[in-house]
Amino acid sequence: MRIVLHVGSNKTGSTAIQDTCASHRAELARFGLLYPDLGGKTHHSELLPAVLDDEEYRGNFGRTSAEGRTASIERAEQLWLALSEQVDAAVPEVLLLSSEFCFGMRPQSFERLIARLSPMASTIDVVVYLREPASHYLSSAQQILKYGGWVKDPREAQEYTLKLRKLHRLVPGEVTMRRFSRDELFRKDVSMDLLAQIFPKRTVREMTIAPATSNAALSAEAMSLLVKFNRSVWQDRRKAGNSVNQALLVAIEAEQKKNDYTRAELRPEIRDIIHRVHLADMTTLKSEFGLTFPTFRYDVPRVAGDDDEARLAALEVDDIVSLHADKEAQLQYAVMANLARRASKPDVAGMPQQPS
Repeated sequence: MRIVLHVGSNKTGSTAIQDTCASHRAELARFGLLYPDLGGKTHHSELLPAVLDDEEYRGNFGRTSAEGRTASIERAEQLWLALSEQVDAAVPEVLLLSSEFCFGMRPQSFERLIARLSPMASTIDVVVYLREPASHYLSSAQQILKYGGWVKDPREAQEYTLKLRKLHRLVPGEVTMRRFSRDELFRKDVSMDLLAQIFPKRTVREMTIAPATSNAALSAEAMSLLVKFNRSVWQDRRKAGNSVNQALLVAIEAEQKKNDYTRAELRPEIRDIIHRVHLADMTTLKSEFGLTFPTFRYDVPRVAGDDDEARLAALEVDDIVSLHADKEAQLQYAVMANLARRASKPDVAGMPQQPS
């Protein structure tokens, strides 16, 4: 058996890949691929606590107590057993596992993961998708705003080279690096592109698979509205996945489908700051791995102000993207009307439960 490990990175359609593969397990099995069902989640990140260092629990899994870490490990070991049983029952040609957390794992933890997988397979290959840093920043910033966060500092480095070196050093098989650019992806879809790294493209064309949609992008006005809401309701906390923001997002997305709002695009000065932060990493990525990004400025000059921590750590939405105040007011009114209608009709099909 061959194992293919999809390791992310984040903000490159990992959720869409996982949802697509999980909803088409039977079709993939017809072509000899097992995408295991481990505990009802579409991803396989819950396997990882069995190999992580203790300190990694807090950052990625929110386990801040000894009891929580013990429970995570026990759960992980149960899932490793379930994985083994599914492999024995299916006898697949390919086992596909997916967790975007793998890309940022500590080397010693990733090495333990490979050691756990090695007895199951003749070879282990890895597929990783990488996104141009400025594009990654905007997508990540929007994701944070959706659930209680504020504007993200643009100086956070992705450290692609360091993480890729880990993969090339520890993966016993091939490491396939793909740019996350829809125009370059097979059928312009990341799920189809991943399958095309496993099977010949003609085989993928034979599959009857409807790719899952990825997260909807926010307009510039929606970003601004969310920041104001988050500060008012959550202050300095972040409430990932909360039902209040989920209801708000449903209303925002419904309004964005009906009316024209400003597409979120980074201001040139913010994009250049991100490029300067990543210049050394991107240059090494180009020379060491032959990987380039057409929209990245390899000639971006360093300027005064890049180290102004107070300024860059306290940005507002209109500091990073252009927006229109009148459109934001229109969006806010439409969202309030949407939520009022839902409050009067709480059983609207397809809507999440209205928070009290």
